[in-house]
Amino acid sequence: MSGGSCPDCGGSGEDRTLPGYVLRCGRCSGRGTDQPPGNVTTTPTEPPPVWEDRCWADPRLAGISCRICLDQRSVANVRGGVLATLPCPACTATGD
Repeated sequence: MSGGSCPDCGGSGEDRTLPGYVLRCGRCSGRGTDQPPGNVTTTPTEPPPVWEDRCWADPRLAGISCRICLDQRSVANVRGGVLATLPCPACTATGD
């Protein structure tokens, strides 16, 4: 790609091939240039673990002592098509 304007849309970022509709250009995704955006990362970053989510700062959830099983004392896991319910590893490890 040369870094100039998109040859399909002429730099407008619009696709007007369907009468009465203005769509985003399929080649440049509406950017108007034939180069990829500069802020695209090659590998997506992994989201933080669930127990570090900002929802745990909510005072309504402050009463939950175990963020793994939500105070249910057991967790479920599916492996090989079989549902297994096991004791919560976080609660049984601390002896709560």
